Amino acid sequence: MTACTVYAEAAEQVYRSPAVNSHFYKVDPNSIKLERTCSVYVPAYSHIYLTENQTASLGITLSIRNVDSNRTIYIRRVDYYDTQGNLTDTLNNGLFALTPMATASYVISQKDMRGGVGANFVVQWAAEKQIYPPIIEAIMAGNAGTKSYSFSSRGENIMCNP
Repeated sequence: MTACTVYAEAAEQVYRSPAVNSHFYKVDPNSIKLERTCSVYVPAYSHIYLTENQTASLGITLSIRNVDSNRTIYIRRVDYYDTQGNLTDTLNNGLFALTPMATASYVISQKDMRGGVGANFVVQWAAEKQIYPPIIEAIMAGNAGTKSYSFSSRGENIMCNP
């Protein structure tokens, strides 16, 4: 294993999760009472078909935006699934606070083709009170030769209590 390989693998790990800082930080689940919980399904694509036999790989940015200007939301879990519906990775396990109007982003490298054309995320978030729901999107971007591709897909609630 060369130094470049080690560096590339370390960089891959760093960019897979958002940095913990003043707007996104780990929280003790026993310190708060969460009244509302939701799961959001977000379609994503680790590659797309250009022709029947040619694909273009795409990097994916999962963006979770707290649009409430007064209340914090809590991210409980972020799971990444492949085309067959198999859990590929858990990107966030534990309770993290996302402050008002802040954004947390998770990046899947353009080299990571595990998700396929039917990849998706399931994001579990919660709040202490009624809150404006976050906007959760997947932004895909990549290039093949001299052409570049980018598009986004927005998440849909698949379960909310209450």
